[in-house]
Amino acid sequence: MVYAAFERACRINGIIDDFDGKVARCLDQCSTMGYLVDCAADNLAVVTNTACIAHAAMTSATLPPTAQWGICLGMQFYAMFFISWSALATAIPNYKGNYATALARWYYGTTIGDFTLYLGMQMFWCALYLFVEGTHAKIGYKILTVAIVPFFLKFFVECENVYFLTVEVMKKDIKAAELAQNHGLASQRD
Repeated sequence: MVYAAFERACRINGIIDDFDGKVARCLDQCSTMGYLVDCAADNLAVVTNTACIAHAAMTSATLPPTAQWGICLGMQFYAMFFISWSALATAIPNYKGNYATALARWYYGTTIGDFTLYLGMQMFWCALYLFVEGTHAKIGYKILTVAIVPFFLKFFVECENVYFLTVEVMKKDIKAAELAQNHGLASQRD
């Protein structure tokens, strides 16, 4: 049951997340609703994936309790991190233009960068599930040893996004407060 949910979530997210945005941009048919649906689908997939991995870890007969809890807490942290990132991204349009590192420029600016890090992260989630679920632990472990690198590189890009998005949201809030204060002073003078 859990395996089927994990497998479906990975497949659906892979199709929706990568394909729909590229098609919309190529056809110049991007929309706010499309962006919001994409964010919702991403959040659903991440919550489903991390919950399935956490469940597999907590029910594992082979993982020691510290590993079970560590994986479970790691999955909760990542799900909350991703949901926060998604919320910040809806506040700042075109956030993907706010990157500074060469890694982020490579990821967002090249097909090979996008392909490598996006699929590497998806491969990491699948391998982690296989490893903690136990049925294919050896294969999962071997894949994890390769997929850990693109996973952390993509996570670094996500952390960079959260940093810059937070800065942009704070700038917007400061500007809004200044406008409100100026408007209040103008109203008092009238």
